Amino acid sequence: MSHKHSLVPFASKTRMRRVDELKIEGRAARQHKPAQISAIAASIKQFGFLEPVLIDEKDAVIVGKGRLLAARELGLAEIPTMQIDHLSAGEKRAYRIASNRLCEIAGYDKAELALEFKELSALDLEFSLEITG
Repeated sequence: MSHKHSLVPFASKTRMRRVDELKIEGRAARQHKPAQISAIAASIKQFGFLEPVLIDEKDAVIVGKGRLLAARELGLAEIPTMQIDHLSAGEKRAYRIASNRLCEIAGYDKAELALEFKELSALDLEFSLEITG
């Protein structure tokens, strides 16, 4: 395991950027169906834009294409971004795959998930639990 990159204080690198300045480039290995973009948009509307879109020094999205498309669907003018400038071109491409794939291969403890939904259902929520996907 290589440790050539030091930990970067990412919070200081987050800044609002105009949606129309951001570009989607490269291969589209991960596909976003319209229903998924709408679900992401509903989540952003309910909870806020809590995860910045990761971009490179040319304003191209590294990770967060779905969030950018959802922002466009919502008509947002600006979104939070974090510029990643310490990775090589190959590392950016590999990280894009890893970021998406590592979440996909995780599993759920169905008993724990059922308890979570049972407890959430008992709360007086101002939104539908359908928003969880």
